[in-house]
Amino acid sequence: MTAEPAAAATKKRVMCYDRSAVDLARLSQFSCDYNWNGVVLGIHNGTLSVDQAFADFINVLHYALEHVDGHRIVTVRERDPPYFAPPTAVG
Repeated sequence: MTAEPAAAATKKRVMCYDRSAVDLARLSQFSCDYNWNGVVLGIHNGTLSVDQAFADFINVLHYALEHVDGHRIVTVRERDPPYFAPPTAVG
């Protein structure tokens, strides 16, 4: 009789964003410096739907979080206590 192999522990990679004053200041500055005219004028002129403008806005935010704000990738395992991954984690 052979034993069944143990199920592999479930692991999940999670991106956690830094919330330091420096990182938040960089993110804020990026938001101020970004030229939002394309989105605003697109809605005003009717060339962009509000849904498309919102999707464009979210894409810009994702870019900023990936390239401007600091972040770390952590691995959360099935048995890790819930406080190991902060509630601000995005997967």
